[in-house]
Formats: sequence, structure tokens, C-alpha cells
Amino acid sequence: MFAKLKERTLKTQEERFDYVYSLTMSRSIGALIVSLMIVLSWFMHQSFVSMNCHRSPFSCLVWVAFIYHGWNEFKDYLDGKLARHWRLDPPGVSFGAKLDIIFDAGPRIMVLIALLVCEGIRLLCAPYANVDQRAYFIISAGVITTIIVRDFAALAMRYLVETMTSEQERSEVVTSSDLIGKIKTWSIGLGSWLMISFYALFMKGDPQAITFYWLAIGAFGAAILLSLWSLWRYTKAWYPVLHRVYQQQKSLACARE
Repeated sequence: MFAKLKERTLKTQEERFDYVYSLTMSRSIGALIVSLMIVLSWFMHQSFVSMNCHRSPFSCLVWVAFIYHGWNEFKDYLDGKLARHWRLDPPGVSFGAKLDIIFDAGPRIMVLIALLVCEGIRLLCAPYANVDQRAYFIISAGVITTIIVRDFAALAMRYLVETMTSEQERSEVVTSSDLIGKIKTWSIGLGSWLMISFYALFMKGDPQAITFYWLAIGAFGAAILLSLWSLWRYTKAWYPVLHRVYQQQKSLACARE
């Protein structure tokens, strides 16, 4: 439906190409804005709490970040949907897939780092709030850090694949995203969304905030299991190819002696 509506204004493939990849690249800017809004509002809230003002006016800013983060996550689905519908990637050229190496994991990592910073602020400010937050910090920081480390490992693996293998070798191994990868991405997005909701409700003093916290941890936990599974599958598929390239380079180096 949306694609048909945009076809009325985007007549040529060139215009459609520019529109789709502007959506892709704008996700990084959107993630940066969301991250700054969350961290600044949470920091200012803790400053209010330290002055015995248990309710701060900054929850509205977090709700804005909540809505904008939802739109930013939707763009992740929308740009791929439009690119496939309009057939923007030429045969044999995975330009969109290569952009996803940066503009898929990058925005996700930015938001996760912002959430990790907020959890650190909550731990540091715990004495002012008279609440022991260490257990919550260990749980949330543990799951968020695990996802971040996994994403960096996946980025490193993709970088090795793109730089050390030829186009023919990459075409021999099919590692396209499947249902597990999509559910993993949705779980991380849902967990971030629920965590932002937790902050907004926590600022208002809503007792239901802790429910959103545990729902977020559950979504992140599911994402960790799926992330490790997909990383293992990706490594299993590409290790023989990378090992063969390594052996070839080793043979060439030994031949120079």
C-alpha cells in the first residue's frame, strides 16, 4: 500500500533509489537523537531525585524518544520492503546488504549503549534514591553488554568476509537473513522499546514500571539466544571459506622464502 502511494510521487528508479537509501542512512541519525534524548532526560531526572523531587518533568522527553524510536525501527523494515518491491539492487550486487552492515547494527548499538549508560547513571545515583539498584544493574548491564559484544563480533566477521573473500566465494555461501534473524532483530527493538517505556514510567513514579523492566529483560534474553545461534550459523558457514583463504595466503608467504 505504502509503496503504491509513493510510486505516485517517485516516478523514476533514480528517485526511488535515493528515497530508500536516505531512509536507510537516516536510521543512524535517528538512533543518535533517540540516544541523546534518553541519556539527557534520565540524567536530569536523577538530578531532580537528588534534590528530593521524586517526579521530574523529563518523562515527556522520554515518551518522545519512545515514539521516535518506534518510527526508526519501522524504517528498518520499510527500506528493505521498498528496495525489494522496486528491485533496486541489480542482479549480483548486494549494495543494500552491504549498507546493512553499518546501518543495521550501528543504530542498534548506539541505542543499546545509551541504555547501558542510563543503567550506570541509575546505579551511581542509587544512594540518593535510597534504593539498592545493584542487582538490577547487573542483570540489565549483563544482557545489554552481551548483545553489544555479539553485534561487534558479527560486524568483525562480516568485515573479514567482505575484505578477504572474492565475489565468487561470497556467492557460493548463502547467509541471507531468515526468520530467526528477523525475530532476533525484532526482539532487540522490542526490548529497547520496553526499556524506554520503563524509564518514562519510572520517572512518573508509576508502580507498573518494573513490569516493563522485566518484559524488556525477557525480550533481550530471547534476543541473546537467537543472536548467539545466528552468529554460530554465520561462523559455521564462513569458517571453511576464511580458512581456505588463510591457507592460500600462508602458502604464498612460504613460497617467497
